[in-house]
Amino acid sequence: MGKQDDPRLRDIEEVFLERAREDPEFLKVILDEAEELLAEDEVGTCGAMLKTYIVASEKLTDAAALLNKSEEETANLLGSPGKHGAASRGQLEKLIEFLKL
Repeated sequence: MGKQDDPRLRDIEEVFLERAREDPEFLKVILDEAEELLAEDEVGTCGAMLKTYIVASEKLTDAAALLNKSEEETANLLGSPGKHGAASRGQLEKLIEFLKL
């Protein structure tokens, strides 16, 4: 039985999303961490944290509109730096400022 077939194992992204949806303080910590990661020039990890925040807070439509992209493009931009390209520092800064409002 492979890792994917084991019902006891869950995808870490699912765990983060579930907790963030249920715990507003945890959601805030994710945004704060994303901001710190950007300050440390950890652009890829910042994008992944922002994706978790945006999906959990149900702001994907607003984030996509802010970046002038589709929801799918926005999710890809934030979640898979190697596969779909990565969000630029400017895009991440813009998203963080928007999400802090």
